[in-house]
Amino acid sequence: MKRGGRRRRGRERGSHPPVTLLGYRAELNTGRSVIKGTLVDETAKTLTVRTDEGSLRRLPKDQLVEVVVEVSRGVRLRTEGRKLIGLPAERLKRAMRYGWSRSV
Repeated sequence: MKRGGRRRRGRERGSHPPVTLLGYRAELNTGRSVIKGTLVDETAKTLTVRTDEGSLRRLPKDQLVEVVVEVSRGVRLRTEGRKLIGLPAERLKRAMRYGWSRSV
C-alpha cells in the first residue's frame, strides 16, 4: 500500500551549514602559524583542536585570523574567528549572519 503525502522541495536533508563544529577537520590561522587538526571542544570563547601530531591546543576565538572547516569532501567553509564567538545555539539565533564563505 502506497503512502500519500506531499513531496518536499527546496533544501535536501544535510545541505545546511553545521550547527556545531565538533568532529570536523579544520585549519586555524592565528596570524603566526596555521594549526591543522580535528575540533574536539568548543566553549563560548575558545576552540580546542587535536592536532595531527596528537596534542591538544586551546585557542581563543577572538585571536583567530581565519578558520577553515572542511564539512565534506571538497567543501570548505571559511570565516573569521571573532565571528564564531558564542555557543553554537547562540549562533543559530543570529541566523547565519557570521559570514561563511564557501570554497570548493
